[in-house]
Amino acid sequence: KIICDEAGEYLPRLAGFLVAAKSFDGIRILNNAHIEFQKFQGASRAKPIEKRIIKGNIPDQISSAHTLLMQHLWSMPVLIDGKRVEIPSYSEEMVREVVTNALVHRDYSLMHQPVKIALFTDRVEVENPGTLMPGLTPYNLMHKRDWRNPLLATLTKKLGFGEMDGQGVDRLYEQSRILHLPAPEFHNELKTFRVVLWGPREYEDWTLEQKKQKVIVLCLLENRIDNELLRDNFHIMLEQASKLLKTMVKSGELVQVSESRRYAKYELSASYKERLY
Repeated sequence: KIICDEAGEYLPRLAGFLVAAKSFDGIRILNNAHIEFQKFQGASRAKPIEKRIIKGNIPDQISSAHTLLMQHLWSMPVLIDGKRVEIPSYSEEMVREVVTNALVHRDYSLMHQPVKIALFTDRVEVENPGTLMPGLTPYNLMHKRDWRNPLLATLTKKLGFGEMDGQGVDRLYEQSRILHLPAPEFHNELKTFRVVLWGPREYEDWTLEQKKQKVIVLCLLENRIDNELLRDNFHIMLEQASKLLKTMVKSGELVQVSESRRYAKYELSASYKERLY
């Protein structure tokens, strides 16, 4: 499937070049088939402090970008067997999968720009050319899947660079939950798709939208939530969890589904679920 027969001459298809070529130099249609990595001082693009161009075939780009990101990611203190241990805020598998998805799902007909990775003090943004496939939205990625480049997805999985099973969003959400991080954000923009991975922060520093998004993710993972679940996941007090739940009920994202006030259960409202399916 990665080689075609052109008048008796065997030539690699696009997927063959992307996964096996030593270099894309001289291949005009692949001039921008690389990753642009930039590091910024602060939370805006006002002060760039480092820029690198990551070239090579897709396996080479994934490996280089993965190594670079793991060197810069924030660490999280956790207790393991009673000892404080510093671990990366995102696992190597998750970082590799986000980078792989950007390269595999990018639109290779839009070769005016590369895949871009931007590292800020509070977040990482990974952006690829090409919007989501028809029928997909940032809200329904846990339930619907489609492939722009299915052959590339198959090849990268065989090469061990990602599961490519359509469960990557679920795994990202679950990891952000385990490590008490803000939920990853997905932005489907005019001609690009952007993933935002947030770094560690205190609850007081979360925006209201980040708090809401985290609650929505908990609803997707657990179906029903309660005050205790929020306290455990946000590391907050009962009153703070109650305030957030009331805010989301009032704004229509959540509905209470049990009569008990003390042990009230909540789930996503019918109107909000329509955005997810």
